[in-house]
Amino acid sequence: MVRKVFSILILVVLITSGIQLCFPFIDTVSADPPTEVYVDDDAAPEWYDVSHVKTIQEGIDNVSEGGTVYVYNGTYTGDIVHHAGTHFTVLVNKSLNLVGESKYETIIDTSDNSGVCADTEWVNISNFNIWNGSGVDFFSSYGSYIPQDNRNVSNCIVSNCIIHDIDVGVYIRGEASFGKNFHTSYITVSNCEIYNASMVGIWLLGTAAPEVYNNTIINNTIHDVKFAGIWLDEANKVYNNVIIGNTIYNCDWFDFAGFGGIIVNGEDNSIISNNIYDNLQCGIYVVLGANNQIYYNTLTNNTVNNGQDDGTNSAWNSISMGNRWSNYDENSEGAWDINSDGIADTPYLVPGTAGAYDYYPIMPIPNYPPAQPTNETPANNSLNVSLYLTMSVNVSDANNDLMNVSFYWGNGVLIRNDTNVSSGDKAFIVSTNLRYKTKYYWYVVIDDGNGGTTRGPASGNWTFTTRKQPTGPAGKSIKIKIQENRPAVSENQLDITSVILSNWFFILIAIIIILLFVSYLWYRSGKKKKR
Repeated sequence: MVRKVFSILILVVLITSGIQLCFPFIDTVSADPPTEVYVDDDAAPEWYDVSHVKTIQEGIDNVSEGGTVYVYNGTYTGDIVHHAGTHFTVLVNKSLNLVGESKYETIIDTSDNSGVCADTEWVNISNFNIWNGSGVDFFSSYGSYIPQDNRNVSNCIVSNCIIHDIDVGVYIRGEASFGKNFHTSYITVSNCEIYNASMVGIWLLGTAAPEVYNNTIINNTIHDVKFAGIWLDEANKVYNNVIIGNTIYNCDWFDFAGFGGIIVNGEDNSIISNNIYDNLQCGIYVVLGANNQIYYNTLTNNTVNNGQDDGTNSAWNSISMGNRWSNYDENSEGAWDINSDGIADTPYLVPGTAGAYDYYPIMPIPNYPPAQPTNETPANNSLNVSLYLTMSVNVSDANNDLMNVSFYWGNGVLIRNDTNVSSGDKAFIVSTNLRYKTKYYWYVVIDDGNGGTTRGPASGNWTFTTRKQPTGPAGKSIKIKIQENRPAVSENQLDITSVILSNWFFILIAIIIILLFVSYLWYRSGKKKKR
């Protein structure tokens, strides 16, 4: 009887071990979609599964709500039909992050379709090169696949993309359909380059009832666009948007009257700190809008007018600062700054029917060279300085320019540079290969990039002396060899804990077999004693 029981136990153990050996990757199957999906257009066939796919649309369809789709470098196309009949290359109909590997090499070829459409909330799109049709379209309407799921588009971001050779770079629009109005809000477009657009770089479009509001367009570069770099379109339906820090040039190359850098047909929008130049019509043109805030923009050499206002009650200055006008920044143009406060003494009349003034037009600020550096390290005349040395100085600039700081030995030999140092920060380098008990002479040259340079110290050099070489008991020099830090455990050493955890099943089976064998021997020995 005992032998039978023992045989059955051994058989169970062997069958269980065989199952584990033959199917080592059996795990609980989950019905939940993956939170991360990876897209590669040219991977090996065995790479593909539910979380590793070939097209961007597959990635969007497979990933969970709020998940992330990572897209490797490659060229991706597609053709998805929106419920309204529009063909899109990519249709984002759930909240997710869509992230390309590189804005230069992760390419979405829209192939004359309407580009990338996001018609839901909380979508982040970044690091793509989008071209050959349309760019990114934030499109409020009925949901893509569920007609009864009416929703507005909001809280979305497109960033760090290159969008070119398209009709519209980024389209932010409301929509009226099926008897309802859908609004688009809280969209951010940042750090994108948009060029070669046959219509508009970034277009914020309301219509008769749908509204486009509280969107932010920040730090983008827009150029070589047929009509307008940025267009806020539809009077009181496009409002409370912020256009800040963008560079816009060579727009309205079609030379169509009424277009140019930034065109405003909206209300209560803020247009701040943009650099707008060399556009064929206007730099900033308020066509029909009202109560817009427009200040601290640099408006240079825009052919018809740097600014024009045919709207109502827009302010072309803040409480203390207006705009820089290339046609109103010299005495010969009527601009004087007698008290040298950087503001013209008389307001600038903005062309147009509104009769608007910039009451604080900004005058050119003279460039001041960087200040003398402070807190040099090592301090002047320092002794016993280490051979491994960080050399530094504190720098500042009255114009808050970024500075390049060059460190030199006293004989004019360049040691190293520290670049793009902000005013008030520390510039530093690391110097090696110094000699024991040697006196060194050094200085720095600070360049603000605008023609201002400062030498520190103003004359002569700072000095320091390195420490003596260490000596042994007999007065002999000790050669010190500095070794690189090495890991405490080499790559070939075993981590016992990880071995146990990764092979727990087989270890458990081995222990059971040993216990059974010991029990069998014990049983045999007991039986012999009875005899």
